[in-house]
Amino acid sequence: MRFLLLCWCSTFFAVVWGQAKMVEIPSKYDMRRLAVSVYETTVGDFDRFVKATGYITDAEKEGNAVVQGGKYKVGVNWRHDSQGKLIKISDYGKYPVLHLSSRDVQMFCRWAKVRLPSEEEWIFLFREGKESNWIYSGSNDIKKVAWNDSYCNIRKEQKVGMKSPNKLGLYDMSGNVWELCTTGTRMFVLKGGSWIDSPARLGYNGRWLIESDYVRESWLWGFRTVTDL
Repeated sequence: MRFLLLCWCSTFFAVVWGQAKMVEIPSKYDMRRLAVSVYETTVGDFDRFVKATGYITDAEKEGNAVVQGGKYKVGVNWRHDSQGKLIKISDYGKYPVLHLSSRDVQMFCRWAKVRLPSEEEWIFLFREGKESNWIYSGSNDIKKVAWNDSYCNIRKEQKVGMKSPNKLGLYDMSGNVWELCTTGTRMFVLKGGSWIDSPARLGYNGRWLIESDYVRESWLWGFRTVTDL
């Protein structure tokens, strides 16, 4: 079904890179050519990395992680949702991976031979090659493209790829979970807003600057990746 949804735009085609589905951004958009992950990185993507490398995340080393409400919960790690509930293995490929530190994310990217987008690249992708002025990524209708608690009582992150994509074939760039991006410094920036944020934060100008070792609120942020072509 997801493959068929991607085919609505014949200009782009899906490729596989580091196990995750990616879409190539054509050079006509006047930017260094990129392939971008169609969905936010899933628990299944991270599971393949862990199985291949034996990697242990910072939350696993510490023995706990912060869940919704700002409280530490013992035993929570990347296998759990934002509420600290264990995710079924059969659902690993459906939900964005959470409870990671920026170091965990960078180690995954090194293994998968991908990288995080810069904030400039992320905005470019959100705005469909800087051609659109949509309030949200792909539409002015929040219900069409974003998961957000302002219009439905969802309480937590949702499955990736269930809303409509933007023109470039990218899902969930508005809402669901914040997405980690680089800034060219030791700081990182989160983009796109989450399911609990005000709709005003779901546009391309919304941002949340965090320290490089910041992990406390990682129950509401994930990431997507890019690679240079």
